[in-house]
Amino acid sequence: MSQTAILVSIVSILGCLLLATRGLAARNINFSRTATMALIWLAIIVGGTLFATWAGLHIG
Repeated sequence: MSQTAILVSIVSILGCLLLATRGLAARNINFSRTATMALIWLAIIVGGTLFATWAGLHIG
């Protein structure tokens, strides 16, 4: 994957996280719960990416 694609992916994920936390703030969910949810999603995304790389899958 090119460096530009990685950078765009990171910015997109951060933007989605920002939008999601705005919605969570309206529901009075505290920062620790938000951070926990973000770490869970990070683990899912990184784990899926590592598995796809390990398995030799070419997505896209």
